[in-house]
Amino acid sequence: MKTTRFNKKGITLVEVLLVVTLIGIMAGLAVPNFDNAITKIRHKSAVRDILRDMRLARSYAISRSGRYGVYFNTTGKYHILFKDTDKDGIYDAGEQIKDSTLTCLGANISFGNCGFTNSAVVFTVDGSASESDSVEVINDKSSASTKICVNAAVGRVYLSTN
Repeated sequence: MKTTRFNKKGITLVEVLLVVTLIGIMAGLAVPNFDNAITKIRHKSAVRDILRDMRLARSYAISRSGRYGVYFNTTGKYHILFKDTDKDGIYDAGEQIKDSTLTCLGANISFGNCGFTNSAVVFTVDGSASESDSVEVINDKSSASTKICVNAAVGRVYLSTN
């Protein structure tokens, strides 16, 4: 009697479907974690941008012998680096520094409490700030928040995480 041998190389359709199904399940589990990671990255990025602009305003005030500040628009979700030309401590139209742009907060990121008078902090030629207070950046999805604080006497800008 003659026996027929089948070629056992390759994969079956059932095996392919099983692998595709497993990949789909794993991808479905990873999507929520990916979304949370993106929101955390946006939050950290917004905090870094604001911190950078506040330190840049202080640096400009010292090096260019003027009054420079950062204005926080809490409803429009943006901040602006500006030169306080009329020395009133308030951001006025036309005071925005030409080589800087207004920086918008990302999706799901907003300002919380802004304790600065007129929503602006201004640094003077000796590096000190107009007042000691803070602005809060909130991650709307996770309710995590970061405070960016200023010490008026020395103009130090630092983070305080809640």
